[in-house]
Amino acid sequence: MTAKYYAILTNQGAARLANATALGTKLNLTQMAVGDANGKLPTPDPAQTALINQQRIAPLNMLTVDPANVSQIIAEQIIPENEGGFWIREIGLYDDDGVLIAVANCPETYKPKLAEGSGRTQTIRMILIVSSTTAITLKIDPSVVLATRQYVDEQVIDVKSYVDDVLAQHEKSRNHPDATTAAKGFVQLSSATNSTSEALAATPKAVKAANDNANNRLSKTGNLSEIKSAGTAAQLSAQQNIGLSSYGIAPALAAETGKDLNSLLTQGVFVLTNPLNAPEPANNAGTVFVEVMTWQSGSGDDGYRVIQRLYGYGSSGSIANRVWVRTKTPDWGGWYELYSQANKPTAADVGAIVREDAPVGIPQPWPLATAPLGWLNCNGATFDKAMYPYLAAAYPSGKLPDLRGEFIRGWDNGRGVDPGRSLLAWQDDMIKKHSHTLGTYKSVDAGIKMPVTAGAELSNSGVGGAMYTGEAGSSETRPRNIAFNYIVRAA
Repeated sequence: MTAKYYAILTNQGAARLANATALGTKLNLTQMAVGDANGKLPTPDPAQTALINQQRIAPLNMLTVDPANVSQIIAEQIIPENEGGFWIREIGLYDDDGVLIAVANCPETYKPKLAEGSGRTQTIRMILIVSSTTAITLKIDPSVVLATRQYVDEQVIDVKSYVDDVLAQHEKSRNHPDATTAAKGFVQLSSATNSTSEALAATPKAVKAANDNANNRLSKTGNLSEIKSAGTAAQLSAQQNIGLSSYGIAPALAAETGKDLNSLLTQGVFVLTNPLNAPEPANNAGTVFVEVMTWQSGSGDDGYRVIQRLYGYGSSGSIANRVWVRTKTPDWGGWYELYSQANKPTAADVGAIVREDAPVGIPQPWPLATAPLGWLNCNGATFDKAMYPYLAAAYPSGKLPDLRGEFIRGWDNGRGVDPGRSLLAWQDDMIKKHSHTLGTYKSVDAGIKMPVTAGAELSNSGVGGAMYTGEAGSSETRPRNIAFNYIVRAA
């Protein structure tokens, strides 16, 4: 009788299996697909590259060799209860490259969905006969598939057998090592309080005895400062000098008024009110915190290397949130202020010019040939308007005025003294129109010649009218002056 339901290798599958066997590599079967074959029971065709009408594809739940026949591999897939709504008449087995390796038909069965009122899982199994199973990777991925009940039962049996065997061997063994400081193991309890053993564990009784002994060594109400061997004054002085409260020994720091900061040479943290030799303006600004760090690099006072850091206290005022630092090596140096986002330096602090005092574009006389940083020479040169946008706002042409050898004159701006002028307009030199009166004796006829310009009148009774001089001492009219280099603020 001819089999009605069977599975075969496709042409692609047979070629891949043969290639893996020949090269000693593995064929990885990873997915199974099911379909309804468009409502008709199909006949598996080795030329197929896909199912006729695929409905679902998912990873395999199990891929094993048939224990009863080593030439057969069994592939299983579980369809969960929340998937369905289709008939199953064809099955396909794919490798990890998505190639259809085997195809089979099966008795038609309907897989319902949970919403249809039937919530059951369905196992699809394909048994495939191959010439050799050594070239096929047999594994499952527990992170993406659902194990069958048979598979779980087999694994539980295997684990239980292994655990039972290990426990039986352990019970028979005497290999129970003692614990050491380097390895775990068994330990023996002990209540001894004077033992030096590192292999015994203390009981609560031993711990209590040690605790009681410690409590009786020093009374909780004892005053350490009255220990006779050290001396009361020495102890109190040490507490003050090393700033014990900064290390959590005292509850809080106590402020001291009028103390000289030059005398703080020992390490600690101190609170001072109106200290001497503080940085300005902290000298008379109230309370400050002082942190002292020391390093003794030699003998005597000169051997101390000291760093003092002073913090301004308060939420307002001239020293709030301000920090200064100085060093002693061996003499005290000056105070240096530390700036931050909360305490930014002013223009006066760093010797800068306030933008509002010298806006961009303003020309200024400068005693040097080279302009300082942020300034340009007023030499008529062009400038990069993208690099100096504020300067471009003052000089839209992108060209600076040429003030070399020039005087600057105030813009008339409608006054009428120098009409018709625009801003940045150049003007040539000019002498103000004026006259000189000439007088002569009557009846001059002595062969004397005198220069007469246009507008002058000569008569036999003398010279009348006015004469204008054209005589000049240089090529221009100028006042007394001193030469400066005109520069303009660019940024």
